[in-house]
Parts: sequence; structure tokens; C-alpha cells
Amino acid sequence: MNDKERVEFFIKSQKELFDAVKKMEGRLGVLILRAIAKMETDQNGALKNNGANIKIVTRLLRLLGSSIDASRSAIGRRIFDSIKTLFNLNTAYFERVIGKTVGEKIENRALAAMLKSLGTTTEGTILKGGYIDVLTSSQAIVKNVGLVIINALKKGQPLIDFAKDFKVAMGRTLGIVARHYYTKAFTLYQTFDRTIQAKYADELGLKYAIYSGTLKSNTRDFCAARVNNVYDSNEIKNWARQKWIGKIEGSDIRTTCGGYNCRHHLSWVSKELANVIAAQRGGLNKYN
Repeated sequence: MNDKERVEFFIKSQKELFDAVKKMEGRLGVLILRAIAKMETDQNGALKNNGANIKIVTRLLRLLGSSIDASRSAIGRRIFDSIKTLFNLNTAYFERVIGKTVGEKIENRALAAMLKSLGTTTEGTILKGGYIDVLTSSQAIVKNVGLVIINALKKGQPLIDFAKDFKVAMGRTLGIVARHYYTKAFTLYQTFDRTIQAKYADELGLKYAIYSGTLKSNTRDFCAARVNNVYDSNEIKNWARQKWIGKIEGSDIRTTCGGYNCRHHLSWVSKELANVIAAQRGGLNKYN
């Protein structure tokens, strides 16, 4: 059962999210560099760790928080809309798998589970304390920027060097803002795809899945041994007993697969399709 459309969509959505984040980072970088330029220095050009500079930092952090918060709604809505589309693609996928509609009740329960994980209402309103609310919060980013600047003041770093270093850091592929989103959302779409797949599999009673994805030079041995093979649900559950680098302990293996930053996913299929694949390969795969 081809899941190429889903995979292409969450790769595209991930790129669009990071493009939006980089634009926001560019705007924040301008604010930061303007504030740095106003800081007091000693006769040697080193930053002073004094009250005047601390006030500049305080005002800057407040301004950064406001700027990030102003972008939260748009970024949160972008995530919600793309995850909702991913949900619809999964619904269509499972209707192809079972050869009929999934039914309104099952679809609604799967949707409710997804929205709960995402931390939004059906209309996309972000709920306080939910996944999107925490992801788009300004607190972590503002804290990181503050720590970098305060450390420079304490060290008495030359202003010209600090401004240059900060400009380089903000211009990297993973600047301060992008790094936050990369850490928290690198596998955002893969994770929610797995969550939706697992919920639908439970609702439809599907017991077989293909470990889907591609191989790269840095693919974990755990994943490399399983890619494109088909397994039954008991076999998949048994993987939780194993140990490997990057494993997320205590998680549902169906939604985390190989662990941190894993790009792979389980595509659940019917028993009939699993048997066809197994017959071509000499039986269901075993790897426990």
C-alpha cells in the first residue's frame, strides 16, 4: 500500500515550517544586533557588566518575547492546518487499506485523539499547556538569548567580537530560534503521522505494519534492519524490550520507532496484504 503521498507531504510541511521560523529569526536578529550596538563598553571596547547594559538586555528580552508571541498564532495555525491535512491523508490511506470508508465514528475518535495530542480544538484554537502552545512559546528562546548576552557581559567580551559572533550564529542554518524548533519539532510530522496511524490501526483492528522509510548513511542499525519489512503487532511490541542508542525509553514504539530524530514510520496494512508481502519474502519478519 503506497504511502508516498503522506511522506512527501510531511517532508514539504517540515521545510515550510522551518522557512517560516528562519524568517522570524531574521527579524529577531535585527532587534538583537541593534540592542547590542547600544551597550556600554570600557576604554578597550569590552562590554561592561553594569546596570545600564542590564537594562538594555531586560528591554531587549521583553521586546523579543512580544515579537515571538506576535508570530505564535500564525505558526501554530500553520502546524494545525498541515497536521489536519496529514490526518485526512491518513484517513484516505486506511480507506484504501480496508477497501471501504472508515466510518464517521472511527474517524471522529481518531481525530479527537490527534487534537488531544496536538493541544488544539477542532477549529484550531491552541489550548494552554498543549503541544503547540509549548512549542511556540517565547520563554525558551528568550531565556537562551538572555543567557548568551549575560555571559558575554560577565566575561567582558569585546563588543565588536560579540556582535560579530552573534551575527554569525543567527545566520547559521540552525540559529537560536531555528535550533529550538529543530530540537522540539524535527520529527513533528513523522510523530503525528505515527500517532494517527496507531490510532486508526487500533480502531480498525489492523495487526500488521511495514517499517517504512529510506536508508541514509546515519541510519540507526535498529532501523536499517527493519526498513521495508512487514511485522505483526506482537513482534513490534517486543521491540520495546531491546536497547539501542537513541531509543526513547517508556514510549510507545509505534509512535517513536527508532527514537530521537527517527525519520521512519509504521504503515499499517491488512492481514491479506501482509500475507502477500510475507509470501514474497518467505514469511513474516522476526527481529526480537
